[in-house]
Amino acid sequence: MSSVSTPPRLNCNTIAIQLPQDREPQLDVAKMWLAWEGASQALIDRPAHDRPGTQLVWTWGRDARTFDLPAEGREYAVIGRHSECDVVLNADPQLSLRHLLARTIVLDDGAVALRLMSLGASLPFFLEDGIPRWSIVAVGPLMIRLGRYVIGAFPYEPHRPSGGGPYRSPPQLHVEMSSVVPRMVRRAQRTTHVSVMAPPPELSTMAHAGTPNGAGRLTLRREQRDAAVDLQHADLERGVLIGRAERCLDHGLAQVLHNGISRTHLMLLKEHDSLYAYDLCSLQGSYSGDRKVRRCRLSDRGAALQLAQHHPVNLLWHPYSSSADRLH
Repeated sequence: MSSVSTPPRLNCNTIAIQLPQDREPQLDVAKMWLAWEGASQALIDRPAHDRPGTQLVWTWGRDARTFDLPAEGREYAVIGRHSECDVVLNADPQLSLRHLLARTIVLDDGAVALRLMSLGASLPFFLEDGIPRWSIVAVGPLMIRLGRYVIGAFPYEPHRPSGGGPYRSPPQLHVEMSSVVPRMVRRAQRTTHVSVMAPPPELSTMAHAGTPNGAGRLTLRREQRDAAVDLQHADLERGVLIGRAERCLDHGLAQVLHNGISRTHLMLLKEHDSLYAYDLCSLQGSYSGDRKVRRCRLSDRGAALQLAQHHPVNLLWHPYSSSADRLH
């Protein structure tokens, strides 16, 4: 297999490493782990970190690159083919422009976990069991297949080398279904715990404007146009996409948007008891007042964001705190 003809874009968190010449990742599990072993050994000499996080490693042919994903509130990675993504996988045309969102979180028991979510893409990712996945939370070293790419995730803790590797053989996977992001997991030595979450909600199941019992009302407004839709708590916990792509929420919202809004521009995601807006490496950005934001907490009393600078679209969030709110 030849090397990537157009190397992925590099940014401040991306480091290129060279895999051994005789180890080229294929789609079978054995070759996947050979590729990851070579990449994990390259991480041994990396300096220790002063904060927890995850080292992402992605490979294609003999090309391998890493991305440091610390466990901080504003830190996450958008993975896809688009040149503005944090992790650019531009060698496989099957992948969406913005395909996955990855974020390191620390659970209540101190475990470092990776949350990996599909951004409504039709192509799932796979663990070694070969079952399609769209949303997981993993505690422990992990490897997935995404199209023709192999992506490894090495959790690290403060003052310890990245990933603690090398990993010469795969850890056992303990996979279970979960309706919510776990607050803690029962950990075992050389076992990776994977909580499989529900995929993003089907657009047809989301609430229309005026539906009772919603979490709140989302309104998009531009010049003389506006549209509103009520959202359920379950929708927000799985992630609601805003943008021009067909996989994004519509119910009248699309008529307010224009070509300056990215196809998948923003995601609204409820994490425990708070709602956040994630900018998905959009071209024109998202703003809170005059400040450009990537991840922004939306106040329980309501919030307003601006999508794009030229011909801006205003996003208004009105949470429902009582049944009376739903009647207005």
